Amino acid sequence: MSETTELPEIERPNGFPVPPLLPLAGLLGGLLADWFLPGIPGGWITSLAGVALVGLGVWVAAKAVAAMTKAGASPLPNSPELYLATEGVFAVSRNPIYLAFLIILTGIGLTFRSAGVLIAVPVVGLLLYVLVIRSEEEYLAGRFGAEYEAYRARVRRWI
Repeated sequence: MSETTELPEIERPNGFPVPPLLPLAGLLGGLLADWFLPGIPGGWITSLAGVALVGLGVWVAAKAVAAMTKAGASPLPNSPELYLATEGVFAVSRNPIYLAFLIILTGIGLTFRSAGVLIAVPVVGLLLYVLVIRSEEEYLAGRFGAEYEAYRARVRRWI
């Protein structure tokens, strides 16, 4: 009998394997689209608002990773979860890392006054929901049952 690293289906979410690739693709696609789109109006205030949003997004992501680590949960996508993170930023959003991706992407769009990147934000949000979040939520419901359902009832998906 040989050892296997395969886990039963309930032990690992089956979503998109590398979720950070979605906002990265949105960023690159948006920047490419800028060749065909006019820039958004604004000056240094728009850029400053963008930098602030990038900072906010990085802060939210860092707080989410810290909350997951504190709870014993893994911030790595598609890894088995032994614990459900519900404290810190997870008390405000069920998906704070994905929310952080969207905040950062919006900030980059404003910083560089990129219409293409700003158009990519809702597209990336939809792709995150369809390709990642739905399967993760299904996995967490199966893994944690009533505990996850209670969490889901009291905390919104985004904010």
